[in-house]
Amino acid sequence: MKNYRGFSLTETLVTMLILSIVMVACLGLIATALSAKNRSSEAIAEHVALRQALLTITREIREAPQNIDIISGDLSVDINNQLSRADGSVVAKDIREFYIETADGRAMINIESTSGQIVKTAIYLRVGI
Repeated sequence: MKNYRGFSLTETLVTMLILSIVMVACLGLIATALSAKNRSSEAIAEHVALRQALLTITREIREAPQNIDIISGDLSVDINNQLSRADGSVVAKDIREFYIETADGRAMINIESTSGQIVKTAIYLRVGI
């Protein structure tokens, strides 16, 4: 009887089939992970933009003389979902809703993006300066 060294064709094909199945499963996991990373990166970027808009509005309210200009309607959401000033300059994009409520000497600022993220803050207003 001859002593053959190496693998038979059947063994090699079965091994390649098993490795192919494992590789396809790994590629599926990698694709899912990359997709989740992209979605979370987009959500983070959107949240950062909303926070930046909120900080801009907060700074403008604090710097406004007696807080009148901003609260009286200087900012609005236009038809393109952009939060804009009365002069047309854009503060933030992809905004669904923006409103400021004033009560008890403070302004509550609420901004909601088109994807549903919401940022809020309260500012205590200067009175009689």
